[in-house]
Amino acid sequence: MAKIQDSRTKKSAAPRFRHDSTVENPINLRGTVAFRVLGIAAKLTQGFLQSYTTRFGIGLPEWRTLGMLGQFGPMPSIRIAELADMDRGSISRAVAWLEGKHLVRRMDDLAHKRRQIVVLTAAGRRLHDRIAVMAQMRQQQILALLSPEERSALEAILQKLDQWAEKLRSGAVHPPPASVTRPATRAGSRSGRPGQASSLVTLNREKLLAELEQFKRALESCS
Repeated sequence: MAKIQDSRTKKSAAPRFRHDSTVENPINLRGTVAFRVLGIAAKLTQGFLQSYTTRFGIGLPEWRTLGMLGQFGPMPSIRIAELADMDRGSISRAVAWLEGKHLVRRMDDLAHKRRQIVVLTAAGRRLHDRIAVMAQMRQQQILALLSPEERSALEAILQKLDQWAEKLRSGAVHPPPASVTRPATRAGSRSGRPGQASSLVTLNREKLLAELEQFKRALESCS
């Protein structure tokens, strides 16, 4: 009598997935600076949401608003967005939410008749101080992972990345020559279409900019 294969036998007999590259010049994407920076930023942001939001019922834009007002004093919402390095729309919505919770209030700016400034209320200051204690403890936990030498090195690295990101955003950094950006190809293979390498560099530059900014914001949320 023929032996009937069950589903488990069929599954085990199936060929295993092979990690063979299908391109000429594969890149170790998971090992790139941009990939690792984005991964760290995502984890830090998730940690923020799990702790600050759960305990205080507040999101990152709202905390950034309270933090900027606590550090620099009353200011227009547009200035908060600049200091917090966040989208103006996000900060505007955060201000409206905080105002609805009576944590901030808006008042006329005496120096500019058509502009209003945002001010912390007494309740807003109390909430700020409660969150600030927790934020400082989280910052100390992060720094405790590093030696004094590593802290100095990290600060220098972040400054370099930040400065380079600013140059990328302003267009001061130009793509390298096509002879440098074009990957080496095997004999007989076709080269990319004209302009393809340049467009890829531009796309990667924009993605790296966004990832660096997200990483920077996630680090600042712990301070």
